[in-house]
Formats: sequence, structure tokens, C-alpha cells
Amino acid sequence: MLTDNQIIEHIGRVTPIGLGIVLITNIFCFAAGSLLAKNQTLSPTANLIIIILGLMALADIGAAFIVKKKLLQPLFEPRAFDDANIINMTMMKTTVILSAICAAPPLYGLVVVLLGGKTEYLAGFMITSLVGYQVLRLRPRDFKQLTDS
Repeated sequence: MLTDNQIIEHIGRVTPIGLGIVLITNIFCFAAGSLLAKNQTLSPTANLIIIILGLMALADIGAAFIVKKKLLQPLFEPRAFDDANIINMTMMKTTVILSAICAAPPLYGLVVVLLGGKTEYLAGFMITSLVGYQVLRLRPRDFKQLTDS
């Protein structure tokens, strides 16, 4: 069985990597979107694409909850309790995959800007990405069954 401090230590190792993936994607998309932004009005078709991409961004974050649960499932098998390597690798894999999912919405926002949308739309997608990562990141409560208490 692992202690709470060991779980927190493992989470502390992988969280900066996930945060880095999400932040770098957001910064790149914001910089590219700011350079490529056009001052034109959107067609009704583009408005529909913005709505579809917004719903896709929310669906990505929603689906990530299921992905997170499935990725962490091997940790709750009896043989995984004592193997710190399995725990660390599973946490790393989960963090990278969740970060990649959370990095997708700013790319959708960049597509909107390329279609002629305002950078405010891009900012909305970036906020969705950052909030999604904040909600999805690994926390000690995700590993309650693994701890001694």
C-alpha cells in the first residue's frame, strides 16, 4: 500500500509535464492566431463551424473523464499496489494523454481564426483548454483506494 505522501510525490512529478504541454499549445495557438487574425465578417457557415468546434471542444473534455478512468484502472489491480514503476508509468501516460486532449481546443480556436473569426473566439477555446486540464489533472483523491488510510 502507498501512503498519501508517496501518491502526492508521484503526482508532483507528472503534473508539470502535463501543464507544460497544455501551456505551450495555448501560447503557440495564441501567437499564431494573433498574427493571422483578419478583420472580416464571418459568413453564416463560419458561425455554424464555430458552434460545432465549440461543442467538439466540450465533448473532448467530457470524453477525457472516461479516458482518465480507463487509464487509471490498471493501478487498482492487486499486483500494482507495490510496484512504484507501474504507478509512475501509468500516471505519466495518463497525464500525457489527458494533456493532449486538453491541448486540442486551442487548435480548434486557431481554425476559427483562420476562417476569419476574432481572437476572442480563440481565447474562449484557450479558457476551455485550461479549465479542462485543471479539472482533469491527477489528484490524490483519484488514488484513494491505493493509500493506507
